[in-house]
Amino acid sequence: MVFEINILGSGSVNFAFGRHHTSQMLSLNHNYYLIDCGEGTQIQLACYKVKIGKLRAVFISHLHTDHYGGLIGIINIINMQDRKKPLVIYAPRGLDEIITTQLRFSETELTYDLQFVLTQNQSPAVILDNAELSVETIPLQHRVACTGFLFREKANR
Repeated sequence: MVFEINILGSGSVNFAFGRHHTSQMLSLNHNYYLIDCGEGTQIQLACYKVKIGKLRAVFISHLHTDHYGGLIGIINIINMQDRKKPLVIYAPRGLDEIITTQLRFSETELTYDLQFVLTQNQSPAVILDNAELSVETIPLQHRVACTGFLFREKANR
């Protein structure tokens, strides 16, 4: 197994030349997990030659736009690739409404299901547990509800 993380962006909401908004891509056995999705994430994914169709899940830490502003573009690109597998988005309450409102007003019909799993920032919780990894939330202090994510690779079987 190869556990790899690429920092796609580490900037804040303010533009900084040469830096992109917050986003990280975790790769494990050619499956991809996106952690936050600021504007410009699509461009960075292309730079790293990530096959976006292999995106298994998206994790959004909190609802400031520099952490989710690029997500609607990712959702639409995957749709244009005629994806059939569901895409799971782990995020605080409200992102589901933001995304479904954008899709409704743009009259976009997806070829796949979006599945929203609500995170909470009161106590740690395992939110994903599959054959290759587990993901646990970490409550964080911020101006809005905010959750960190602890990824644990499982032992090779």
